[in-house]
Amino acid sequence: MGVIIAPEDKRFYVQKPDPSFNPTRNKQVIEETIRETTQFFTTINKAFSDEVSRRAEIVSDYGNYRLNMGGEKTAEQYLGKRLMSELIGEKILSKVRVLEASNKMSGRKDKFIQL
Repeated sequence: MGVIIAPEDKRFYVQKPDPSFNPTRNKQVIEETIRETTQFFTTINKAFSDEVSRRAEIVSDYGNYRLNMGGEKTAEQYLGKRLMSELIGEKILSKVRVLEASNKMSGRKDKFIQL
């Protein structure tokens, strides 16, 4: 049975492939790329999930203190200056990293922060 190609993909089909093209090697490269990408996103998602869980726990603890225990302290008083500064600093650094990644992708040389 012949290969069925979707009409929108026909422009990518090559009638006579390059003589040095190796389908086995091509398949290995694709599988390796998929494996690396899966591992990368698994690591990133776990780190992100851990950070979200940590922040959610902090917010829920403070909310419980304010709503259920009748606490009157501000978030900074409850968490302490160090933890509050750490949380705000992490947010600022994440924004800076996004800006730097955007600059890198667009070819700009600006540096916002040296880490």
